[in-house]
Amino acid sequence: MAGSRLPRGSPAALRHQPTSPPPPYRETPTHSLPLHSIHNSTMASLSPTTVRHPNSSPHSSPKVEKPLSATPDFASNVTDLSSDRSDDLENKALISRVPDVFTAHAADRYTLFPIRHPAIWELYKKHQAAFWTAEEIDLSADMSDWNSLIILISDEIGYTAITLRFIGLYCVNLVESVFSTRNMKTGKKKRRSLLLDTYIRDPVEKQRLFRAIEEIPCVARKADWAIRWISSQGSFAERLVAFAAVEGIFFSGSFCAIFYLKKRGLMPGLTFSNELISRDEGLHCDHACLLYSMIPKEQQLSEQRIHEIICDAVECEKEFVSESLPVDLIGMNSEMMKEYISYCADRLLLSLGYSKVYGASQPFDWMELISIQGKTNFFERRVGEYQKAGVTAVPLALFRSTAATRHRRPFTSPSRFCAAARTSQGSTPPTMSVPSVASPAQEISGPTWQLEYTALDDRTLLDDLAIAKRDMDEMERTGSTLADLVPLARELTDDQITQHDIRAKLLAMFRSYWNAVVLLRNVSTYASCVASVDGTNAEAKKLAGQIQVLFARARTAYEPAALILDLCPDALFNDFLAANEETRAAEFLLSHSRKMARHRLSLQEENMVTKLSVTGHSAWGSLYTDLSTVLPVNVRDADGSVKEMGIASAEAMRDSPDEEVRRASWEGIREAWLPHQETCAAVLNAITGWRLDMYEKRKFDSFLTSSLHSNRMSNATLAALLKSLDSSVEVGRRALAIQAKVLKKDALEPWDLFAPAPLAGTHTGKMYTFDEGIELIADAVGAVDESAGKFVRIMKENGWIEASRGDKKRPGAYCTGFAKSRTPRVYLSDYNGRAQLLLTLSHELGHAFHTWQMRDLPETQLSYPMNLAETASIFFETVVGNALLEKAETLEEKFSILWGEAESAATFLLNIPARFRFEEELNIRRKDGKLAVSEIDEMMINAWERYYGDALSSKERVGVFSQSKLHFYLTGISFYNWPYSFGYLFALGVYAEYERTEDPKLFPRIYSDLLRDTGRMNAEAVVQKHLHSRIDEDQFWLNAIAVAERKLIQLEEVASKLHSQ
Repeated sequence: MAGSRLPRGSPAALRHQPTSPPPPYRETPTHSLPLHSIHNSTMASLSPTTVRHPNSSPHSSPKVEKPLSATPDFASNVTDLSSDRSDDLENKALISRVPDVFTAHAADRYTLFPIRHPAIWELYKKHQAAFWTAEEIDLSADMSDWNSLIILISDEIGYTAITLRFIGLYCVNLVESVFSTRNMKTGKKKRRSLLLDTYIRDPVEKQRLFRAIEEIPCVARKADWAIRWISSQGSFAERLVAFAAVEGIFFSGSFCAIFYLKKRGLMPGLTFSNELISRDEGLHCDHACLLYSMIPKEQQLSEQRIHEIICDAVECEKEFVSESLPVDLIGMNSEMMKEYISYCADRLLLSLGYSKVYGASQPFDWMELISIQGKTNFFERRVGEYQKAGVTAVPLALFRSTAATRHRRPFTSPSRFCAAARTSQGSTPPTMSVPSVASPAQEISGPTWQLEYTALDDRTLLDDLAIAKRDMDEMERTGSTLADLVPLARELTDDQITQHDIRAKLLAMFRSYWNAVVLLRNVSTYASCVASVDGTNAEAKKLAGQIQVLFARARTAYEPAALILDLCPDALFNDFLAANEETRAAEFLLSHSRKMARHRLSLQEENMVTKLSVTGHSAWGSLYTDLSTVLPVNVRDADGSVKEMGIASAEAMRDSPDEEVRRASWEGIREAWLPHQETCAAVLNAITGWRLDMYEKRKFDSFLTSSLHSNRMSNATLAALLKSLDSSVEVGRRALAIQAKVLKKDALEPWDLFAPAPLAGTHTGKMYTFDEGIELIADAVGAVDESAGKFVRIMKENGWIEASRGDKKRPGAYCTGFAKSRTPRVYLSDYNGRAQLLLTLSHELGHAFHTWQMRDLPETQLSYPMNLAETASIFFETVVGNALLEKAETLEEKFSILWGEAESAATFLLNIPARFRFEEELNIRRKDGKLAVSEIDEMMINAWERYYGDALSSKERVGVFSQSKLHFYLTGISFYNWPYSFGYLFALGVYAEYERTEDPKLFPRIYSDLLRDTGRMNAEAVVQKHLHSRIDEDQFWLNAIAVAERKLIQLEEVASKLHSQ
């Protein structure tokens, strides 16, 4: 790609570098290579000798482990390891064909250190870490999906064909491991046997699949190809490339077919095993590419020869796919699969250091997103390494309803919640980090919570799941009869409505869907809570994963009804709403959704847009994600040495108290992105251009239409917010000026934006026991609203707060809740008694109070938008912050509390508005054509200057913000940033209204009603009804900014007093 460079150490890059000594390999330790780090499957496929894999069974190990030095005696090692074999003549034949880089004799070949092949050593360690067993895969939940799958498509394909094309397509491919090694064949055959034995009940068909090479011609042809190439008398390089083709091409279609099932929310056990096995085969292919890159260039193959081998493999695999997928499925057919195979072949060629042949695009957009946590599709690496199934799973966001949501701050400063700023590329963290814990000697900790179920196998829990599944079964049966009517939805006649009994079916679907959702939310809350307290609880993680599958199934089943309700004539819609109390309660939610109906395209056009998006903006977004995932950052230490790390690790250094560390991080990130400016510009142009074309096709009034709709507000309100921010830039700049003065600078450098309070850690201030902290919060919010104070005490008395200390707890803080009982829960990974943690606790209790106020409302009125999500949390935090300042015993303690207010002001009054103005100008100017890197940089500089002015000193103050901020490259949502500032100021605006209330006794009822309506009214209506204010005018926002400014004045005064001491 023009303007970009290959990551140092990649196979393609290594191919053009000297092989002795090999260059440093990115993200690897300075280790070298024991012999069996050349994976046994590679070795065995290149030689008649079998090398035992160290992980072939839980207790197995190679007979001898001998390391390779910089110039290893490859042949001697092979012979030594296989001394119990009798095929020495074949070994000697192999030796004569092995490249010099592996055969040159070295006297120190028995020496492990110094390690001189770090790239191979690192890959070897990955192989070791990737061990898993068939017994770790739970297939118990798959059979209902398997049986449903057979019933669903048996008329088209037939039972035998289904077996082959969905499960057999995957399982029989595992027999190809016979080409790799007899020992590994045993392990993989066990896994394949387990799968076939579970799913295939027909003994004749089962035996047919076990004898796939003999019984199924397309499999036999693949076997013949592998044996012909890998057992040939050709060069080592030819056989190595053929092995890579087996691993990287022959398995690709099979893995994709199973991921297709995952996309549909089916068969979690099978799809999980698919993730693990695809990771294994990806490592094998990586190993082959790496070894090939170390072959001397003169012994490597010509591009023509490489293309011959790869193209031959592709044709063989395409033939297999054509026979395996003879019919078109929804979102998958043989032609798309063929294109996918060509795409994988091109990626393999690039990894080997050669040019593409096919120029194919990724036809399955869902493969990019299907399992970011658990899947590697050979050349599309996005996941962390696993060691045992589920051990390192990341907590899932299990709740979509506001009544039971894991609430998180949309943006916050590292000094208060470090994880929010430390996640890679601005992504939302699973949970918020909390301040460091107090010393155990202080004996300050919090309570454990009480949950709604008693155990993961609680009978009530199992019954709830069974009921939810029955509801989904009913939805799927009814939905299949509605699906054919979706294209007719806009013009449904009374006769059609009566003939197909549409009214009754819509009501049944609506009732079943919301019943299932409540039960699934309840169970998923429990699983999440258990896993939070014990991060090693594999059963809780497994249950959480199963619930996600069921959520996807429920949404898919309900989709036909949802589409008809969006598109149908008003008469049918009004009849539906009038049916009963539940449907009447859903009027706002469903009516708001119908507002976008006029922008929908025909069903055929919508399907075409979906298909084209695969190679359109989704592919560009995936390119950026791929780039940001592998981008190495070089950070210079104080001693001058350079340490290479990933983006996330470098960003985690931004809140260091040491300025040199912060600066090194900032400069390292900047230098890492600079070579990729052209690539990022191309991605921004493509994504923005695609959206603008879609906006025009859908006849949107503005490029902000979609963003405003999802946040349930008008353009006039956004304009008022932005006008207020523009007129108040000096407030945000004042925050930075105060921080600069404290840091003894004329102006902050860009790497100082996340600097912690200079006195943090040296003055701990007053420590509060948990009971004292709860009382402080209850008293503070109770002074505003007596019911809020009572609620805080209820949370403690009922055991709804988890704040105990535990080694296995996940870090962070969040609010969630049980949907059946409508009771909230608050989680803290620890409670240490410090004032900053009290602010965290009060923030989460505010979220809990919000849901508590809505607990008696219908389920369809509980979901509020992103811009209103912080209404109670920041309100609580503001009130408690004031109380802490009053109780602070030292200036240092007050200073530490107020420092966070300055960070918030700078973020929400300067940084977020600058992001919006950049996106706005990008959309305006992109209409006129493609934008160059210089133009994009100019737009970002203009936005930065507009808000920051001279508050930052460096000429490089913008850095690479337009390249490094993930939010600009998200394809699923546009204008992701501005709701952050809205939420922050909206909460402060409500607080300002409280301060202006003539009779404070009236405010609690006003506040409670306001919170209750956030899920059933748009933002303007909520404020107009309860506060008699207009958020589409700037005065409301100016009042909110004044609250933030007062905090800055307090900080300035405290800092001045500290300076005078």
